[in-house]
Amino acid sequence: MTKEWQSVYNPFNSMKVLAWADHIRGIIDEQFLPPVVVNWDLVLGCNYKCPHCIWAKRRALPPAKVPHEFIRKVPKFLYDWGVKACCIAGESGDPSLHPDLGTALRLLHHWNIEIGYVSNGYEMNDMEAIAHYCKFAGFSVDAGDATSYGWVHAVPKDRFYRVLTHIETLAKYASAHNLPVEIGYKFLVLPTSYRTIVEGVKVARDIGVRDFQIRPAE
Repeated sequence: MTKEWQSVYNPFNSMKVLAWADHIRGIIDEQFLPPVVVNWDLVLGCNYKCPHCIWAKRRALPPAKVPHEFIRKVPKFLYDWGVKACCIAGESGDPSLHPDLGTALRLLHHWNIEIGYVSNGYEMNDMEAIAHYCKFAGFSVDAGDATSYGWVHAVPKDRFYRVLTHIETLAKYASAHNLPVEIGYKFLVLPTSYRTIVEGVKVARDIGVRDFQIRPAE
């Protein structure tokens, strides 16, 4: 595992903020520049029930999706604004549930915006787009075996195997097509899963994943 201080090229190295010194100076001078990276939530709603998730506080809200016309407009808007990267994640719901996910990825790539993708991995309808257009794709597995997976996500434990199959298929596709997407197995340390971290590392290795992120639950 690469530690932050062992390599200045590690994407988790905090010193990378210095590459954007002009933005820091702009904050100080109140001459704000466009954000370097934005998070774009495509849906409000999720197919999981994780009690620790930020979305848990929004379950009472009716499900919603970014309209198709905005999917087509937002990437160019971000480019014109000067944004360099976009993370499509799941703070309001899992992005895999949006029918236009592949379109969003293609258009962001077209407008030269680097893309990060974070999902629970249960749906993988746009695998080729994820492989071809994303700089990284991280999957919130958060467990090393099916039993703890079911506890962590409050879903049937058999979903664990479906998710692993999707990740493995993505890894094999990227390798076969020589695509540089960094595929990550994300592990949030929780009381119901921390004992399976080692097993999770082994599983990630076996399905072709080379990036393993461990972080504590906040």
